[in-house]
Amino acid sequence: MGCRQSGPDGLASVDVTHVRADVRPYLQVLARRWTVIVPAIVLLPLASVILAGRQHPAYSASAQVLLTYSSPGASLNGLATPYPGTSPDRNVATQTALARDPAVAQQALRLSHDSGTASGLLAMSTVSSPNDSDLLDFSVQDSSPARARSLATNYARAYTAYRTQLDAQAISSALAGINAQISHLTRTGQTASAAFRTLTHDQQALTAAAASGTSDAVLAQPAQNAVQIGPHPARSAAIGLGVGIALALALAFLMETFDLRVAADEVERRLKIPRLASIPAGRRWRRDVRALVTPDDEPGRGGRTRASLAVLDDPDGQEARSLRVLKSNLELARLEHDFKSLLFTSARPYAGQAETVANLAVTLAQAGQRVLLCDLSARRPAIGDLFGLEGRPGVIELIRGWGALEDAVVPIADRLLASSAAVLRRGDPGSSNGSGGVTPGHSFGGSLDVLPFGGPAPHSGFLGTRAVSDLLEQLGRAAYDCVLVDAPPLLTSGEAHTLSTVSDAVIVALPDPVRTQVIDDLSATLTRLPALALGFVIVGPSRALARTRPPGGVGTPSPDPDLAAVTPIGNRRWHRTTPPSRRVEAFRSAPHHADWLRDR
Repeated sequence: MGCRQSGPDGLASVDVTHVRADVRPYLQVLARRWTVIVPAIVLLPLASVILAGRQHPAYSASAQVLLTYSSPGASLNGLATPYPGTSPDRNVATQTALARDPAVAQQALRLSHDSGTASGLLAMSTVSSPNDSDLLDFSVQDSSPARARSLATNYARAYTAYRTQLDAQAISSALAGINAQISHLTRTGQTASAAFRTLTHDQQALTAAAASGTSDAVLAQPAQNAVQIGPHPARSAAIGLGVGIALALALAFLMETFDLRVAADEVERRLKIPRLASIPAGRRWRRDVRALVTPDDEPGRGGRTRASLAVLDDPDGQEARSLRVLKSNLELARLEHDFKSLLFTSARPYAGQAETVANLAVTLAQAGQRVLLCDLSARRPAIGDLFGLEGRPGVIELIRGWGALEDAVVPIADRLLASSAAVLRRGDPGSSNGSGGVTPGHSFGGSLDVLPFGGPAPHSGFLGTRAVSDLLEQLGRAAYDCVLVDAPPLLTSGEAHTLSTVSDAVIVALPDPVRTQVIDDLSATLTRLPALALGFVIVGPSRALARTRPPGGVGTPSPDPDLAAVTPIGNRRWHRTTPPSRRVEAFRSAPHHADWLRDR
């Protein structure tokens, strides 16, 4: 139940649990995209501070000019204002435009004895009217405070002189007109008329105005001091931080919108099956597995194929611990569901599936279970490569009746433990204990048998035949606690559906991260599987197998020149053309066959 908090006077309430549930998805997005958010929040303020520190100091100085909007001659002689029908805002805009005249700027430079240009002064200065008043504010910015003060003051003086010149020109023009009219009246003998008296009065007023030399623009305040306006590292850092946060959030949610991958937590919600384990991609654990299962007394056999068995290479490592978590979750699931044959598959092909199921088989055997690992991945049968079983009879030979189950199933655990001790005593650099002895993780309380895929499959749909289903049913009745089947992917092969009909449960391996479309297709596929979907396993970026089946044909074994030197079993052409009876006989006569079956 949600926790509700009452507002003032108990009138309003908020469901805190629902609010947290609504916010949690956004917090998860931020947590997933921290690699974008953190650099943006850190780098942008840092870059702003660095750029601000590299800038030269800038200072600003201001001088003010008062606009009177009245002619001195008019005020002394009772004449009307020269701007009777013009609004004050328009007058200010007109005067501001006049102040930006290049002639005014050039005059300001002459007064300041400055070698700059008029365009440069106009670029580094502004003229404005603060609060729409009758004052014009002349501001100049420069890296030198003294130069800024001088230019601001002389810019204002140059404007007042320019306005005085304009007013003088207007008075002179008006006075010339009045003088012409007075001369005309004098020539016509109208000196006693009222018009003559009025013109004479105006002439005296204009003459007085011209003599006074005043104008409508007066320097009200010269520039007193220059204020530093930049740079401001703290302000730049704050602005950079704000921009960085906004950019980081935008990038995070934009990437989340266009990202077609699904995180591990989201996979569990969409598939509606539990996550059994997350197996990371750890160090490049490398052990000569062929040396573990084939002693050195066979010339040319040891040390060629290298693959990874994490539970043997580093039993205390992260990958081995994750596999033990998977084993424990399977044991807990067995308390609720009775299963023996376990189909280990994936959504789409990835190179690490065989390594994962092989490590799981060894982990179960170490826990005391009798395990059979069966390779039914027709397009990439890598189990035989991992344990050095290329060329030996397997599923294909059993289906074709070319041999018995006892000849195809190879016991691994006892031989693996003995050979592991020999490798460790030699101080193998790939082992986790080069000083000698067998590490505790190499102990086997149960047994591990491997049934490789064998020779090439007769056709691409071979795994969907009734013969393969009968073989799985036979293995399910055998004396094993767990039958692990390495199966083809669910979404790229219909054979996995057929194999699930004769399996008790299914585990799906998914790489991290996985795309949304894959999860959607997999969710629809799992609902149609007849077997129980136990859960899924998240596998980190997979390490490519040392050798996989070439594209020469479905189930075609890899060439084995060392094995071919002893018998022709490793030769693919001989493998395809030799009759069954002769092929099985050649296998039984191979020198290494007795070592594999000695402990059975």
